[in-house]
Amino acid sequence: MRRYIDADAVLTVIEEAFHRTDVEGKEQIGVLTCHRIVRTAPTADVVEVVRCKDCKKWEQYENTSGAGYCHNKNYCFTYDAMLDREFTPITMPEDFCSYGERRSENEG
Repeated sequence: MRRYIDADAVLTVIEEAFHRTDVEGKEQIGVLTCHRIVRTAPTADVVEVVRCKDCKKWEQYENTSGAGYCHNKNYCFTYDAMLDREFTPITMPEDFCSYGERRSENEG
């Protein structure tokens, strides 16, 4: 399975590790080499997602183990949607969809 990482965070960890172990500055070429490798590594075609818990259209049910519901009418293609019924998708906080809109810091 592929792992997608935050390259800037990796560079910070590398710098901190070398700084703690190389107090005399003899390994700076190692730091520079690591920086070059990380900066020039191929990037993956990924999209940052908005988890339901962070979406402005999601609301958590009271007194549940985390389940909530989405207020987005375009959420998904379901049997209820085909019958043009009112449908409120139940989702978990870590779920996501292509319609996610991150809520601002002042929105609950």
